[in-house]
Amino acid sequence: MSDGPKSILPLDNPDLADEIESILERYDAKRRAEDAVEKELAARKEELTGRVSVAAIALTMLMSFLGFARAERQEASDNAKTDALQAKADSEADWAYYQTRSAERASYRLADETLLRDTARLAETDPRVRDAEVHHAQYATRISAIDHGNRRVFYSIQDLVRARVLKTREVKRLDTMIDRYDIGTRVLTLALVLLSVALLANRRSLFWIALAVALFGAAIAVAGYFSLF
Repeated sequence: MSDGPKSILPLDNPDLADEIESILERYDAKRRAEDAVEKELAARKEELTGRVSVAAIALTMLMSFLGFARAERQEASDNAKTDALQAKADSEADWAYYQTRSAERASYRLADETLLRDTARLAETDPRVRDAEVHHAQYATRISAIDHGNRRVFYSIQDLVRARVLKTREVKRLDTMIDRYDIGTRVLTLALVLLSVALLANRRSLFWIALAVALFGAAIAVAGYFSLF
């Protein structure tokens, strides 16, 4: 009877043992290489995570500062717009008053000239001449008062127009700064997104691209803050 299946590979074969040992050594070397790669990837991931964390904190702080600055500039712009509208309304009201007083002055001047023509044919001893002189003096006083008041109103209109122009320029400057803040904030938001992608993909190149985008957005915001353009 047979004692059972025999091994087709003799265990006491030296060549086979060397081959098995060589296979095991290659397996160990491959495993060590894979472990080294994994450790390197983990180290790179940890390093990139630290960099991304620092950059994200810096960008978040910058965006918070831009939010506060934008709110302040928006309030200043709204106040300047209100002042400009008020100056416009006041100048229009003063101009209407100026025109009304000018029309009143013209009526007094016309009445005075009419009175002069009517009394030119009268004798000097005529009582109406003396009455006309009294009216002439009254008309002259009223015309002088209107002229004095109109000069003050005219100067006031000039000041209001100047104030309106200055406030309008200020509104334009502040709105430009606000636009720069908005653009800078959008670019910084894009940089944060790129940082997240760089962290997920574990790609240093994406980190540097995100950093370049963040610097560009910060430059826009800083230029807006100092009104550089």
